[in-house]
Amino acid sequence: MYIGIDLGGTNIAVGLVSEDGKIIRQASTPTLNEREAIEIVKDMAMLIEKLAKEEGIAVSDIKSVGIGSPVQLILIMVLLYIQTTLKWICSRLQTNSTSLQVFV
Repeated sequence: MYIGIDLGGTNIAVGLVSEDGKIIRQASTPTLNEREAIEIVKDMAMLIEKLAKEEGIAVSDIKSVGIGSPVQLILIMVLLYIQTTLKWICSRLQTNSTSLQVFV
């Protein structure tokens, strides 16, 4: 399983994607981009956790995460926060893996 994240200025859309590239589940929430970037990262983590739970899989079953965004400044801020908060995200997603691949 894979995760695709569309980080937009209006919404954060997250999809759980199968090995053959089919979207199995999806969820979204408003970006509310006036917030601190860490809050946006927390929302992404929460959506990943939600989709994994709905599908009945462990977050550790997710092989990689891809993030796309036309909003470069937000994306850069989020990536900086991901670097510094990866341990928190992995803890929040109930996995000890710090080798989760994130593609942008």
